[in-house]
Amino acid sequence: MRKDFIKSIFLKNKILLFFYCLIELIFVSSEVAIAYVLQKVIDLINNYSVNNLLIVIILAISSIFIFFISSYITSLLKAKIIQKFKDNLYDDIYNKTINSSFDSLNSNNNSFYISLVVNDVSSLVENYLKSILSFLGAVFLFILSIVYLIYISPIIAILIFLTSVVISLFPLLCSKRLQQKKQKHISSQEIFTDKITDFFQFISLIKIYKIYDYEKKNLMKKTTNMNTCEAKFKISSELIKIITIALSYLAQITVFIVGAILAVNNMIKISSLVASIQVSGYVVSTITTIIVSFEMIIASKPVRERINCFFKDEDRTKSNCIIDNYDIKISNLYFKYENKIIFNNFTINISYGKKVLVLGESGCGKTTLLKILLGINTKFDGSIKYGNIDIRDINDSLYDFCLLVPQENMIFHDTIKNNILLGASIDLNELNKIIEFTGLSDLVKNCENGIDTMIKDNGKNISGGERQKIGLARALIRKPKILFLDESFSAIDKDSTITIKDKLFDLPITIIEVSHHNYELSKYDFIIDLNKID
Repeated sequence: MRKDFIKSIFLKNKILLFFYCLIELIFVSSEVAIAYVLQKVIDLINNYSVNNLLIVIILAISSIFIFFISSYITSLLKAKIIQKFKDNLYDDIYNKTINSSFDSLNSNNNSFYISLVVNDVSSLVENYLKSILSFLGAVFLFILSIVYLIYISPIIAILIFLTSVVISLFPLLCSKRLQQKKQKHISSQEIFTDKITDFFQFISLIKIYKIYDYEKKNLMKKTTNMNTCEAKFKISSELIKIITIALSYLAQITVFIVGAILAVNNMIKISSLVASIQVSGYVVSTITTIIVSFEMIIASKPVRERINCFFKDEDRTKSNCIIDNYDIKISNLYFKYENKIIFNNFTINISYGKKVLVLGESGCGKTTLLKILLGINTKFDGSIKYGNIDIRDINDSLYDFCLLVPQENMIFHDTIKNNILLGASIDLNELNKIIEFTGLSDLVKNCENGIDTMIKDNGKNISGGERQKIGLARALIRKPKILFLDESFSAIDKDSTITIKDKLFDLPITIIEVSHHNYELSKYDFIIDLNKID
């Protein structure tokens, strides 16, 4: 069953939302209270006394004070809710991405994730979350306003409610036609964009064939159409606004006339009439806000579905296993890529601590084998076990003891030290040993700031060999039991390679290497030649 992650975020922040609703209720109550104070001020004309005046002053100061304080707190809480919503959503996206399988990650390109984080999250906040908060505030104010109007005069309350509904429904009834004009405007913009793109893309062809007038005519036609569609949309939109405002004024005048008739017949007081006119404006505005907010909530459904789809349940349940045997057992491995069989019933056992060299021509499956052993590629048949545990039953704890040093290492815009550590905590002496071990000492010594020297532009201010040494150092820092080397010394000179490998091969760890370097073959425990595998 798919989990609604949007709802889950609301549940995470239910206490914050509760306080927001409480303060929002106090805020809208203060708005209605101001209308009540206005009513009492007018009542002073016919019923003046010092006590009544003091009461009115206290009520006025209190209601205004509560209005400003609650308004300020509401704004703070709204900002807090939006920030928490974003933080929770970003956190969930990050965790989901990190916990996704490599197959799942590879199914989407980088633009998908960027669009998700930048566009979809922003759209969700602007069109969904803010609309919900506005909707809640409008509902509270609407209910309190209607209750107060019923208290003043049920007749006026019914009249205001009905006229407000009519006023609010008018834009809703016009929305379909307005949406059609908006769509025409968008389509005309797209057509114009395509045309102007073609114009600049094929400008040389236009010049050669001397079709200036023809292209200009077409371009101006698209321009005129776009401007016409835009004008029609803006005029219609503005007209709806004007009519809505006019209807609001008409409603208030109607309320005033009816209220005046009631006042003349002593059915309500003048003060009540003035207060009702004040509150009627609240009712009209709240109904409009409710409808607009509801439309925005509905309109945000595709974005919500897209985000929830991203969070769809993925079976990542793996054994809570403890790996205490680092022997690698490959049994009947079968792997096919683009109708080409790479491995066909490939079987081999690699005992812990062995040093293995993988040879073969380009495209024979050397790097593929490493990816399979690292759990990056799981679309294979057969069995791969670490000890007695199948690789498919091991979660990300695989990378607690298995690490890869690729040919091209990702170098961050950061210091040499931080590029090696990548957040790892290690004693400085231990770090210096690793630097010496991997041959990075010369780089550190030649830099003015030593290990605190900044590396820029993905390592452009250091050599390819130094980048590979950093990649090796960051792996050794984590003390892996199994180390995969994929052309990890291709940019390092021969003498340095031999020196580092001599020390590396003395370590009591398993090393599986893909390499074309002329290192002593006798140093390896055995060699896997994929060219000779059927």
